[in-house]
Amino acid sequence: PAPAVSPTAAPPSTAAASGLPAAVPAGGSLIGRALVTPIDIPLPGAVPPEREKWLEKLKAGLGKTASSISRVFVGTQIDEALYEDLESALLMADTGVAATQYVLDELRRKVRDSGVTHPVALKNILIATLTEMLKPLEKGLVIGQHKPTVVMVTGVNGAGKTTLINQLSGELKSDSGSIDFLGKDITALGIDARARQGLLRSYQITSVFDELTVRENASLAALGSKKNGFQFWRKLLDDHTSVQNADDAIIATGLKTRTEVKASDLGYGERRQLELAMALAAQPQFLLLDEPMAGMSVQESLAVVELLQKLKRQYTILLVEHDMNAVFALADRISVLVYGKIIFTGTPEEVKNNEEVKAVYLGDEEISV
Repeated sequence: PAPAVSPTAAPPSTAAASGLPAAVPAGGSLIGRALVTPIDIPLPGAVPPEREKWLEKLKAGLGKTASSISRVFVGTQIDEALYEDLESALLMADTGVAATQYVLDELRRKVRDSGVTHPVALKNILIATLTEMLKPLEKGLVIGQHKPTVVMVTGVNGAGKTTLINQLSGELKSDSGSIDFLGKDITALGIDARARQGLLRSYQITSVFDELTVRENASLAALGSKKNGFQFWRKLLDDHTSVQNADDAIIATGLKTRTEVKASDLGYGERRQLELAMALAAQPQFLLLDEPMAGMSVQESLAVVELLQKLKRQYTILLVEHDMNAVFALADRISVLVYGKIIFTGTPEEVKNNEEVKAVYLGDEEISV
């Protein structure tokens, strides 16, 4: 399955609060150098290779000097001193003289037209201007071009990972863009219709029926995946196909010896396994797993990693996860999300060696793989 995804949602409040452009990752202050760049100001539309390369450099520079730029807006009024400080901060981000002048001219014009007087308002105008300049770098997320595959989406809290999962599953309506699944546009479909087409998800918090047994939970999920699965006078376990699918899923997730145990009597790790079994019983084409190891002990996490290692041979999986050791152990490809934008996609080795990813996310974290 190859969902081609280009949904966009309103930028998280954390982006606005930090004073950073929505497409620019947060990062520490780093002294740059001013470059006189004889290149046209980038505008939306088709981007020649040399301009795209320059835009990537600009984006990286803004990420490195984001905190310096943000500190410019601490005063109480918009004056020439503020514009001069902003010019210096932008030049340190390697925007180049021409681009810096373009940005400042745009800011002056928009401030004049809007009549704003407070630096915070100027900061918001800067965010919008830089975001527009960087729009040509926005790309859709393509998952599962080769089956089976595991694509990891990782990022700091507030990066938009769960929002992405919610949009793919149909739980959250996208503000714009489209979602294509198995060659069809499913953007307008609800969560139930997407599930019946094979797009299944798990949640950060376990979602099982406590009073039902493991088999009953899995059978219910299998039955629900059918268009006309529920019949009022029929017992849950009378549908032999659904029960067989449930039993296969229970075995695949390592719960065979717990088949007749109520969900309320399972340990936390086992409940997460049951949630996976419920997703598998529904005969998925594509699995969306939102932090399946959240809240687990080290031993429980290792067990889930081992389980997913087996499942990745059979299913295309999009996995959101914070545990970087698990990410590098499982992923075929990794996409790093910052403020709702994919800043890099590559193999685990490429992600580990990417300077931008290390600056905004990995830092000095030790990865044992």
